[in-house]
Formats: sequence, structure tokens, C-alpha cells
Amino acid sequence: LAELQRLEASAERLMAALAFPDHFAQRPIAAANLLYTKRQLLRWSDWEQDAAEASQLCKGQLKGSFNHLAPSLPVDPYMALSFSLSPSLLLAIASHAASFLPRPAQVGAVLPDLGRGGRVEVGYMGSEFGKRHSIMLLMRGVFAAHDR
Repeated sequence: LAELQRLEASAERLMAALAFPDHFAQRPIAAANLLYTKRQLLRWSDWEQDAAEASQLCKGQLKGSFNHLAPSLPVDPYMALSFSLSPSLLLAIASHAASFLPRPAQVGAVLPDLGRGGRVEVGYMGSEFGKRHSIMLLMRGVFAAHDR
């Protein structure tokens, strides 16, 4: 619902999910998403309580409390930017999230001989390539510069 910009409905559903007993496996993810959705809706009434909960979620994530949920950790680095967290905690969240990413290909891999006038095919993959996503708007220039 949040990705469809139905933030009010998303907040309602997340609050309903959090009403389940504490053993609800996705509780940390629902809690983090609710905090983030409240920021998007500009709901500042519980700012202090939300900030404390966000900090607690982040610290739990760094301790490995939610590793069983990986790669869908409760607080991703971009979400963490919307919370009132210290720069060191933001860096720790980003580093922790990066530890769950696939490792890059071996450095110095042998490239095929393209010969004279050969072409290299480049592909991009990401969830941010939706029509209205800011990353897609920024990448348009990169795509236009290809094949020149």
C-alpha cells in the first residue's frame, strides 16, 4: 500500500499487524515500516516515543536480533535517514545492511576479446526503476548516454 502512495491505509494495516501478539515473526519489520510511514504522513505527535523505538529497533538489528529476517531487515539505510539517529548509528546500519548483500564478482576477471568495434552489453537491475522513482529520473541521462 505504501508503494501505491496509500499511506493512510498502509499505516492502518501496520497498526493492525502490530496488534497481534509479540511472537508475530514480522513484528520488527511492521514496526519499522509504521515509523517510516508516520514520517511520510508528517505525524509528529509521538516524535519522542517514535525516535526511541526507532533507535531500539536499529540497535537490536545491529546486535543481530533480526538476522533471521535477512535480507529483509527491519530498518534499511534509507529508512534510517528519516529517523533522528546519530551519524555513527546511521553508518553502522548501512554497514550492517551491506553485510547481507551478495559479494561482487572476482576482481580482475578476464573479459572476452571484443575485437575491433566490439560491443559490451550493460544491464541494470533494481527496484528503484519505477516510472516515478527519483532514481529512475536521475538515471535517464545515464541511459541516454549509452550507445554513443
